[in-house]
Amino acid sequence: MRCLIWQGFDNNGVPLQAVPIGYTLLSRTIILNGTTTYTVPTGTRAIFVEAIGGGGAGGGVINAATNSGAGGGGGSGAYSNLWKVAPKLTAFTVAVGAGGTGVSGATGNVGGDTTFDSGSICTAKGGAGGLVDTIAVIHVGGGGGAGGLASGGIGDLKINGATGSEGLALAAAQANSGDGGSSFYGVGGGGVKNATSVGTAGSLYGAGGSGACAISGGATQTGGAGANGVLVIWEYA
Repeated sequence: MRCLIWQGFDNNGVPLQAVPIGYTLLSRTIILNGTTTYTVPTGTRAIFVEAIGGGGAGGGVINAATNSGAGGGGGSGAYSNLWKVAPKLTAFTVAVGAGGTGVSGATGNVGGDTTFDSGSICTAKGGAGGLVDTIAVIHVGGGGGAGGLASGGIGDLKINGATGSEGLALAAAQANSGDGGSSFYGVGGGGVKNATSVGTAGSLYGAGGSGACAISGGATQTGGAGANGVLVIWEYA
C-alpha cells in the first residue's frame, strides 16, 4: 500500500487533497445513499476508497409511569479504506448503508453496511441499535449499541465504530438518555436530559442516534435515527 500525504482539511475534517507518492489527485466522488453504480473517470490510474457503515438508532423508552426512563445510544458505523491501483473501467456496484430507524418503545434498528463492488473490495459494517429502557426505580437505563465491527469489514485499514453510551435514570424527573456513538466522519446524537422526548438523530455520516427519554408520567418514546453511511472515492492520475 502506498503512503498518502494529506494536505489540508475542510471544516468537517475531510481532507482537501490527498496525494500518494507518484500520483496526482484528479477528482473526488462522494456517494451519500442507496445502491448505485460507480464508473472510474477517464484517465484514473488508482483509487482510494473510504467507506463508513450506517449508524444505529437510539433505544426507545416505554411509558414512564411513576419513574423515569432513558434509552441507550446507537453505535456508529465502522470505517474501512482501500487503495487500488489500475481499477477496472467497467462500473462497480456500490451501496451506502442506511442509518438505523428508531422504534417506539423498543431497541433501535441496526445501521446498514456500506459496500464497494458488492462488498468484495471494501466493506464497512453498520452500528447496532441502542437498547430500549424499561422503567424502574433509580437505574442504569438501556445499554448503548455496539459500533460496527472492523473484523466484519474488508479493506486495507479497518476501524471499529464507537459504542453508544447507556442511559441513566436517577429520579422520577431526572434522567439522561445515552449519546449516540460518533463515527470517523460524523457526530453522535446528544442524549436527552430531564425531559420526555424522542432521541436526537446522528449527524453527518455513520453516527449513532441518541436514546429517547421519559420522565415520570411521560409517554412511550422513539430513539433518534442513525445517520446514513458514506462512500468517498479519491481518484488519481
